[in-house]
Amino acid sequence: PCLKAITLSDPTRSFDYDDGTPRCDSDLVNVWYRFNGGPNVQMMPTSDVSLKCGTHIRGWLTRRHPSVGEGIVDGKVCFSWHTNCQWSSQIKIKNCRSYYVYKLPKSP
Repeated sequence: PCLKAITLSDPTRSFDYDDGTPRCDSDLVNVWYRFNGGPNVQMMPTSDVSLKCGTHIRGWLTRRHPSVGEGIVDGKVCFSWHTNCQWSSQIKIKNCRSYYVYKLPKSP
């Protein structure tokens, strides 16, 4: 999946981006993705409420990122709005040495 992942490089995906116009990932399909937006090369591993990612409902990874040797691992993304982890989705994660790829479903 490392070489076939779709690159998501839109700067509005950054954890610190917020221009007041909320965005949504409802158009994602269940394939492998790579984040490549400057310093934002991995999914947020925190539930910090101040981090918005340009959306009202932010998603964050509930586990640590895997090592190269772990191969493809299962993960969980929580989506928080009024409560912590109000919705969640199961994902796959792979460490491709200098970056990570994620098999993401449509957001809830």
